[in-house]
Amino acid sequence: DATLPGVWVSHSSDGVAWTPPQQVVPGTIFDLQLGVARNGVARMAFSRQTGTNQVGLFTAYFDKTAWTADPNPVLAPDSPYTMGAYSSNPQLAIGGTGDGIVVFDEYDDNTETSVGVVNLIGSTRTAPRVLDTNTTDGISDRYAAMNGNSEGVVVWSENSSSSSMTM
Repeated sequence: DATLPGVWVSHSSDGVAWTPPQQVVPGTIFDLQLGVARNGVARMAFSRQTGTNQVGLFTAYFDKTAWTADPNPVLAPDSPYTMGAYSSNPQLAIGGTGDGIVVFDEYDDNTETSVGVVNLIGSTRTAPRVLDTNTTDGISDRYAAMNGNSEGVVVWSENSSSSSMTM
């Protein structure tokens, strides 16, 4: 059934009764991330196939009542900082207030992996920023974390021909 692929949600306030399943985002989804704050706000980050050999990075927001998927990608599949058919491997962190950060792969002109990040504030997000300015070597691991006050940190492992270094 072509209507089934996508992101589906159901929620419960007591762990017994669940809402009927609802599709939030249609399509082929990769690397789905979910975070829920103490106040009930939730967020998703995911890669979604938008065309043949094109994958964009998207977010969705739950305001404690309904999900809203942002139709505009964080990184468009035709952006010079994406690798077309490859997921940007998002990692989502959400703080106690419901704000969050998404860290993801961006690529430079030499197709080396860089670290990108966007802040998720309320129902909006900031423009993507590149944190890793080393354009001669790629990165491998990168992660994001936030505390109860929604203060965040991003860490990554920088590659070079002779060693790895955590930033």
